[in-house]
Amino acid sequence: MTIAKPTDLGRWSETTGDSGTPSGIVVPSSGKKDIGFAKGERPPRGYLNWLFNTAYEWFRWIDAITNPNGHSNEGVLAWYVTNQVVIGTDLTVGRDATLEGSVFIDGIQTVTLAGNTINDWALADHKNRVEATGNGIPYSDLTGMAGGVDGRVVVFICVGSNNILFEHQNSGSTAANRFILPGATQMTLNQDQIAVFMYDGGASRWRVISKNF
Repeated sequence: MTIAKPTDLGRWSETTGDSGTPSGIVVPSSGKKDIGFAKGERPPRGYLNWLFNTAYEWFRWIDAITNPNGHSNEGVLAWYVTNQVVIGTDLTVGRDATLEGSVFIDGIQTVTLAGNTINDWALADHKNRVEATGNGIPYSDLTGMAGGVDGRVVVFICVGSNNILFEHQNSGSTAANRFILPGATQMTLNQDQIAVFMYDGGASRWRVISKNF
């Protein structure tokens, strides 16, 4: 069963909007919070207003995550940044995002490419930086890379003395794992050189979008 998102956040004891002012609220003492209401007790109006208003503030804060419009003062993203929350699953941002400060690319896959020719090399899930060295003589020949999803970006760094050779449209790998390389020719990654690949879902190929050589 599909559950529709409520349109009413349950605003209570507060004027509307992010800059709303709570009213009629009395915060219970710590001791009262410990024991709650007793049987037959008539709770003071201010206590109930505090309880309902606290729930409303949480509803509003959670709503700001999925509905940022009209929540300019919520500071949800600031909370994530301040608390250094790590999102361990895929995240899709459906709107423009402005990042202030340093951006770190985590998720490192360190690997020694075994052999002279490697077909359909497996890029691990949730890894976006590959620190690789070849052990082929004189280089490791990479014909394709599995794990492509439209828009996925991978930074490939050659950290060893043996070079890594990327093959253009090489039939040794499955079609969807192949590279489309500049000039329709091979590309060699020497030690300390970096190439950035992005997976093109339309072409079902990896493309080079940047390199430092």
